[in-house]
Amino acid sequence: MRDRTTGERIILELPHSPRAYQTRYYFPFGYLWAYPAVAWGALREAIPWEALAFSLVAFVVAWLRLGSDLGTAIGASITLPLVAVQMMRTRTFITPSRIVRQRGLLPLRRAETPHAAIRDGRAEYPVPGTTAFGDIVLATSAGEQRLRAIGDPESVLRLILGLRASGGASAECVTSGRTSG
Repeated sequence: MRDRTTGERIILELPHSPRAYQTRYYFPFGYLWAYPAVAWGALREAIPWEALAFSLVAFVVAWLRLGSDLGTAIGASITLPLVAVQMMRTRTFITPSRIVRQRGLLPLRRAETPHAAIRDGRAEYPVPGTTAFGDIVLATSAGEQRLRAIGDPESVLRLILGLRASGGASAECVTSGRTSG
């Protein structure tokens, strides 16, 4: 797969690990997240805030102009496609020369970190005793960059630091795919 903007080959997509959202049963409360701080941190990155705000404005306008029944139906029919479009456009991936985080509904914003700007990195495990998911903290020339709730952060960090050391030359021997939780 190729990045549409630069035409570079995508080496690895970095979705949030499903284990960050794992639930456990607590008797009086029912099912709750096992790691609530990690899940909320990952959700703050994944929630389509722009689509929800735009949909809320459209919902209120339709509800006031057309009444509660038709306004609610129109608001819901606007919300569902906008949220779906923004969630499909929100992604983080690695190319041979940079780490790209893109987000947005109408204007797509991209934050690119070239591998040459990465000085060092470390994997942090927010939950003691689990190595199934964690954060990757990269020390760059512009400050720290955190990739949250990544499955198998040690392997991803080795890939990033290997690409930085080789200047992207070793990217051909890496298989493309998604990280698993």
